[in-house]
Amino acid sequence: PWRAPYPEEARRAGLSGDVLLDLDVDAEGRVTAARVIAGAGHGFDEAAIQAALNLRFEPALDETGQPVPATITWLATFDLDAIPPLSIEGRVLRAGGAGPVAGAEIEVSPAEPTPGAEVPVHRATAGADGAFELAGLPPGRWLLRASAPGLAPETVPVEVVEGEVATVRVILRPSDEADFQDVDDVIVVVGEASGAEVAARPLRADEIRRVPGTAGDVVRAVQSLPGVNRTPFNSGQIMVRGTAPEDSATDLAGLAIPIVFHFGGLTTVIGSDMLSRVVFLPGLQGVRYGRRLGGVVDLEPLDDHPDRPAGHLGVDLLQSEAFHRQPAGPRWDAALSVRRSYLDAIAAPFLDLDPSVSLQLPRYGDLAFQVGRQGEGEDRLQAMLLASSDKVRLTQVQGSTTTDSSLTIGFEKLLLRGSWRRRGWTLSGALLGGPERTEMRFMSDDEAWERTKRLAGRAEAWHPPGEGRDGWRIGAEAEALQTELNYQVSGTTGAYTFDTSEWGRTLALGPGVYVEQVNEEGDLSWSEGVRLDGLATSSGYLAATVDPRLWVEWAPGGAGSLRLVVGHYSQFPEFREILEGTNGNPDLRPERAIQAGLVGRHRVDERITLEGTLYASWMRDLVVGREDRFELAFELPPPLPLDTSAYSNDGTGRAYGFDGLARFEDERTLAWLGLSLSRSVRVNHPGEDPELFAYDQPVQLTAVASRRLGDPWQVGARFRYTSGNPYTPAVNHVLDLDTHEWVPVHGAITSERMPPWWALDLRVDRWFTFRRWRLAAMLDVQNATNHDNIELIYWSRDWSEELPVHGLPILPVLGLRGEW
Repeated sequence: PWRAPYPEEARRAGLSGDVLLDLDVDAEGRVTAARVIAGAGHGFDEAAIQAALNLRFEPALDETGQPVPATITWLATFDLDAIPPLSIEGRVLRAGGAGPVAGAEIEVSPAEPTPGAEVPVHRATAGADGAFELAGLPPGRWLLRASAPGLAPETVPVEVVEGEVATVRVILRPSDEADFQDVDDVIVVVGEASGAEVAARPLRADEIRRVPGTAGDVVRAVQSLPGVNRTPFNSGQIMVRGTAPEDSATDLAGLAIPIVFHFGGLTTVIGSDMLSRVVFLPGLQGVRYGRRLGGVVDLEPLDDHPDRPAGHLGVDLLQSEAFHRQPAGPRWDAALSVRRSYLDAIAAPFLDLDPSVSLQLPRYGDLAFQVGRQGEGEDRLQAMLLASSDKVRLTQVQGSTTTDSSLTIGFEKLLLRGSWRRRGWTLSGALLGGPERTEMRFMSDDEAWERTKRLAGRAEAWHPPGEGRDGWRIGAEAEALQTELNYQVSGTTGAYTFDTSEWGRTLALGPGVYVEQVNEEGDLSWSEGVRLDGLATSSGYLAATVDPRLWVEWAPGGAGSLRLVVGHYSQFPEFREILEGTNGNPDLRPERAIQAGLVGRHRVDERITLEGTLYASWMRDLVVGREDRFELAFELPPPLPLDTSAYSNDGTGRAYGFDGLARFEDERTLAWLGLSLSRSVRVNHPGEDPELFAYDQPVQLTAVASRRLGDPWQVGARFRYTSGNPYTPAVNHVLDLDTHEWVPVHGAITSERMPPWWALDLRVDRWFTFRRWRLAAMLDVQNATNHDNIELIYWSRDWSEELPVHGLPILPVLGLRGEW
């Protein structure tokens, strides 16, 4: 059959054309050469030749009936009106970065054919660059099989959605590796998602795992993208575009979980192989996400049915992990991920040299177990159990007295979710519930803890826009919880003194609904949406928010787009800020912000993509005061002098800047250059002068490059540069004769800045391939130049000398991973 890719140049110009060819056909009916007799230009001639070389004919016969070579004339017709919509596009590549598989045969058939009916099979042939396209497929689940001589065939499931193009990347291995399968199929998606949540910057897991400095963690790779502020000691907090850590949300299937990283930001709280994708939204998100002024990290669990068992075992300097996924018949499947750190056990003999002090390094572990059932068509049900635990402990012995200090963070969650497709609508629902806790004890007497029992649910219906009809997204959420807070703390840490006695308990209900309409007309698309949220507590707090949002996008020609986004965003106060037992203010209003952004994207060619975002945020009703309170959080202390006034909504602020990303990718190389230029300022109370936000970082530069040197080696490097955080200097000090304590005389608030922070990370990977499994060895060297970075500024007891706190030195991490 005649299948030719329609030339993009002609498609954009709206042209049709005919190409007359002479074809040389051999005795087996294969086309061995093609020549243009009468061409049409605009890319038609090249497309016709490429397609003609894949044709097969009944061979010509001589007078005795024997097949013989022949030359025939062939007319190739390109009719723009007859082009079916593109359904699937993809590439077929050889394992180990060995390049494309030219001429690979592609067959696509229904995943669940109709009983008794003829099974339709659609075919295509990969071009010289391994690329292929299939058009006109009805919506539904399909199985795509790629094969080539000398390589083991591979079958992957593909979901075709009306109005969208599915992108597939198939890896073929030599036939003697037929029993080996990659499990690196998680996707990291990053961008300003609005309306239909069409995200950008997709990064494959096999790329992400090898970004230097991430130790292979897919979520940590997000911290290398523009718009993400660097946190002290790489603590793992997500801070975007001039907002505080608590202003960004961490979700699992769209529902809140308390943390995304283990202690110190070492790794994500769920194994990367348990995720189908990670969505990071650095602000300007659509109505599907609310209750936050900052960004969103949304972890999406595995949501497809595997066709074969797969898994791995891995060990490195910090942890061991195991993962396995197993189909159980045509409908059921299960997956298990277990991890445990052991740096505390390895280092214990070296840390216990002093018998009076015993320090246990951070110890963490997590478990995720999921069971899924594939229903008819695209229906799917899943259940996941997720547990995470972190602990660090310090024991001191003085004579007959033993004191303990410890920090514990943990949660257990049960997730139930399902998705269905009915008459063009995608229906989805999820429930997530379980306890979460953060507990700290100081020298056996003081303690602070927060304990919460939370149940949240979400239901959504989405219909994409199509010819002559609008798209709609309609959703509802609800969260019910019981939380207890207890802070009984006194003491001094550096320049900060705490004397807190707080306790509170409340029940809370937080409902939310949202609706969005999406429209398309030619090169222009736009959406109007609104989100309504509420919060009611048993302590009498009651508040509601209304957040309208709008975006307009112009995408001429398909090579680039320009999107304007304007929206209103709201965030309710923390429970500690509104409970009377914690010195809270029950009259606090939600914090609010108006955000606007202009997002441009342009694809220069198949290898180079450019993106840029201009953004601004105007914040009001920010909660300020009580900066002398003790925090169960790993973040910068507020700038001195502290605002010790009662909680109020007096704060205002603004943040604005530019995020740019240039990305290069070919068969062997992945590289990107990210640049962020920004400013974030705050005014705590009316009449005060603006001051820099504690995390203001005017310049952030990240350069990442990773290249395969041919099977089995890969090398990479990452360089990061960030402006130092601002701080308030102590310009003098005086002795208080009444208390005999030194008192600082501060200069202008946040008028000084720490030295710039920079580091170079390096990584080398080496693979060893066996018949049924593969061994991967990795050396990841963080801060390879051992640069002495300053993370925090403290002072001597008499405030006469600055005492900088330095960051981590060079840290080599060696790891092994066996995959099957």
